[in-house]
Amino acid sequence: MSSKRFCTRIAPASLCFLLIANSLRAELPQPGDIVLGMNRSDAAETLELLRGPATTNGAVMLASPWSTTSFLQSVEFDNLDGVRHNQDGNLLALDFGGSFSMGTGLIYSLGTNGSEPLPAAQLIGNTRADTPIGHSGGVTLSRLTSISASPDNTKISVVGVDTGSIIVYDYTAGDGMGSGASLSGGRESAALTVTSGGTSAATWIDNDTIIAFGNDGNLMEVEPTTMIATDVGGVFTPFVGSNFSALAYNPEVSPFLYASYSGFTTGMTTNKLYVFDPAANYNLVREIDLSTSLQTAREIALDADGNLFMGAFGGAIEFLPAANILNPTSLTDNSTVDWYDSANNSSFTGLDIGFGELIVDFADGDFDEDGDVDVDDLDDWKTGFGKLAGAVHGDGDADADGDVDGADFLTWQRELGAPPPPPVAAIPEPATASLLLLASTLIHAVRRQTCH
Repeated sequence: MSSKRFCTRIAPASLCFLLIANSLRAELPQPGDIVLGMNRSDAAETLELLRGPATTNGAVMLASPWSTTSFLQSVEFDNLDGVRHNQDGNLLALDFGGSFSMGTGLIYSLGTNGSEPLPAAQLIGNTRADTPIGHSGGVTLSRLTSISASPDNTKISVVGVDTGSIIVYDYTAGDGMGSGASLSGGRESAALTVTSGGTSAATWIDNDTIIAFGNDGNLMEVEPTTMIATDVGGVFTPFVGSNFSALAYNPEVSPFLYASYSGFTTGMTTNKLYVFDPAANYNLVREIDLSTSLQTAREIALDADGNLFMGAFGGAIEFLPAANILNPTSLTDNSTVDWYDSANNSSFTGLDIGFGELIVDFADGDFDEDGDVDVDDLDDWKTGFGKLAGAVHGDGDADADGDVDGADFLTWQRELGAPPPPPVAAIPEPATASLLLLASTLIHAVRRQTCH
């Protein structure tokens, strides 16, 4: 019997939702759904809810449950219950702050559960000094980008566009569904921690470390209490024209940090993807060029299968397949796959992917449940050896019979060095399964008609 841990999994969907989505009531986000922040003046067009498999043109836009707040751009689900990007937590969103220098960035919390349409976004933070929200003078007036929640869901970080500082607020999630959320204790790193003017990015490596990626390619670690920034390397980006950078990191999916850079000047788009290894001093693992396969890149996010989704100028989304993302050395230039192209248009967009339930099926001999069977697992078996009752997998009980004995050792020995089993796919909810069946029928009918 294998040990199973609940984590994250995309719920599959079908292209054929497009044929029936407009007849459905507003949808609530599910595991694997993408929220696209479109920064539109029309509140009903600002947040799009997308669903579909990681296949060419696999996305369908569903009826959005959020329709009352305009100009929302950078978005991220918070980490309710310790699940990064939990679609059942609050959806955090930024109003960038307008098109003028030194505009006011606004931070919102939105619900993800309840009666649709969901209530208006709750304003929980800003960078103003005259009417501060979430701080008491510790934040300099600036536009904002790149919102991210700490793994333990107690803090959020954003990037000051005009100051180049990393800003941290202490975060209370409230009921985890948009209501009662609040920010306090706003504080910032020194000006020009990252480049100002263009858009730079930051995300959390762990609860005590923020990593920031300037659009000039510099990597900085920031300690979220003292706000001390430390240079940890990076790359030299092309840094041409209007510059934008983004980060994606989720160690439950991949050990690597993915950083994108885009630069746009008249008649020329430059896109780069850099893959860093946080466990090896942020060494550069891979660099690829995506300048011809991808429109000017915007925010990026990993799904539960390791596909890297990348927003683009105008409201398009493309992805790099998981087989390459989890093996970065095999990434190739200009290999993104078209996934979605919004009927609306926005120069600057943001996106995030909801995570729900994944059953990770660990090998029987993987007692420390780190994804491999090695000598560390033997140490766990030695510690638990002789336990006659009440033993669990972590004690060295490979066959789930409640004790730790020689049979468990033989299982470990047999599996030593074997590759880990793949994740177990989640089963679609009955309503989703019915829609998929209907969609399959519709596609079959359409194909029959077009063949005549």
